[in-house]
Amino acid sequence: VLLDQGAVYYNHQKSPMQAELHDLRAEVAYKTLGSKYVGSVSYDHGQIQLSNAASLPHSLNVKFTATPSQLAVSSATLKLASSQVDLQGNVTDFSQPKATAEYQILIRPQDFQYLIGSTASAKGDIHLSGNLGYQSSSGQPLLKSISVHGKLESSQLDVVTAQAQLPIRTLRGNYSLVNGDLRATGIAADLLGGHPGAAVGFEDFDQPLGV
Repeated sequence: VLLDQGAVYYNHQKSPMQAELHDLRAEVAYKTLGSKYVGSVSYDHGQIQLSNAASLPHSLNVKFTATPSQLAVSSATLKLASSQVDLQGNVTDFSQPKATAEYQILIRPQDFQYLIGSTASAKGDIHLSGNLGYQSSSGQPLLKSISVHGKLESSQLDVVTAQAQLPIRTLRGNYSLVNGDLRATGIAADLLGGHPGAAVGFEDFDQPLGV
């Protein structure tokens, strides 16, 4: 599968996009016992490129079961370079969809250096884990329909800027997104021989900037 001369729009800015998928596979089988469909979707050796950034390799593997009343994803793994997202979840009530899921995310900032730019760099592992939910509601903004709870952990993160080198150790914290309000609590780390901590919050996170 090839996407050529595509584009992504963010904050009214257009970024050209190219994408390729290889070894695309989809298998679905109907199981009479239980009246359900069991299937999987996967691809490998995918490539995605935004503007003039380096191409980002990725792959996907999803296994699911579907009935007239429920879609259950037993496992979904998305790999982006050396970073990875794992998710398991369920969707029910298709007329007014309700979804719940658990996730585990490994972020290696060095995979996304093109987003940081050339004036800074970051290297290490960042782990996110938790659960999320979605409840469809007519007229409700998307972010007010989503709830997210989780924790952040990083044993080692090295940040380099033009002004300083920051070796961050034992970074941890908790975060939540509920009713459009974003909260981060218990943020702490070992940095330059100290142990700084913080808590931050953003109300009505679903509102556009400047509102």
